[in-house]
Amino acid sequence: MRIKSATVIPLSASITLSLIYITTSVTIKLPKYPKAGEMLTLQCDSGECNPACEVNWYKNNVKLNGQIVDSSLSEINTHYGGKNTRSKLKLNVTSKDDESEIACEAKSQEFSESVWQNMTLKVLCKLIE
Repeated sequence: MRIKSATVIPLSASITLSLIYITTSVTIKLPKYPKAGEMLTLQCDSGECNPACEVNWYKNNVKLNGQIVDSSLSEINTHYGGKNTRSKLKLNVTSKDDESEIACEAKSQEFSESVWQNMTLKVLCKLIE
């Protein structure tokens, strides 16, 4: 018995998979000894995630919206198709900001989950005698 082909041209199909995942890390970078009166630049980097995470800044548990002097967001492509999100924040610090809690949140819209890093701001101030 001879088997006949159902089509003259062989059929094929291909698909592209896209993995959706949240980051497992967030890193805040800031100058080691900021001085009162300085414009301080803080940087927050999320670990790799797909789709890109939303980055939010907090100071003493209050989300920084209108208080942000300058913020920029960039996405950096990674090896596995995810993205690292980098946010830069500029704040004019005063002596009142000493011991303030600064937090960065990388939030996934897909999973409604987030990853945080907190840091205590140490601001150098002049002593008044």
